[in-house]
Amino acid sequence: MRRIADIELAKAGKIIRTHGYKGALILSPAEDFDLLKQGEPIFIILDGISVPFFLSYDIKKHKNDFQITLDNYETETQASKFIGKEVFIEIKHILTDSEFDYNDTEGYEVFDFENNIGTVKEFLPILSNPILVVKTSENSEVLIPLDAPFLKQIDDKNRKLFFELPTGLLNLDEAEIAE
Repeated sequence: MRRIADIELAKAGKIIRTHGYKGALILSPAEDFDLLKQGEPIFIILDGISVPFFLSYDIKKHKNDFQITLDNYETETQASKFIGKEVFIEIKHILTDSEFDYNDTEGYEVFDFENNIGTVKEFLPILSNPILVVKTSENSEVLIPLDAPFLKQIDDKNRKLFFELPTGLLNLDEAEIAE
């Protein structure tokens, strides 16, 4: 489990007003922000602390803004306390047109620092934690999470992915389980 303090955040925008009487809010997006993903938490700074919130309904485009509703905030009065608050999302959830497509990584060479781990066999698009299945030179498979802090460089031209993986991640099956 990651601590909220360890999560890298990017500004998504600012809540500018409520909408209707059922707790909907209007989020004015930051200049370079154009997509809010359903199912991913947003973070609102309350008393200097990044507090995660989940959206309870579909996100709607409202002119140039987003209409959102936070879980458990079902009235205009409850939601109005968020007016003027800045909204952030995890950097790894920011999507742009130029985002690298991991679905096309089959056959890419995978490195941990300078050490060749193997070749991408498959990409598993798990929503909360996408994973690469990598076939090693010993004909075994390892699972590598595509978490932002681990992936350091993508060399699309030479079909190589460079990671900085935590010690022991590649040999979890060999680790002894403490009782």
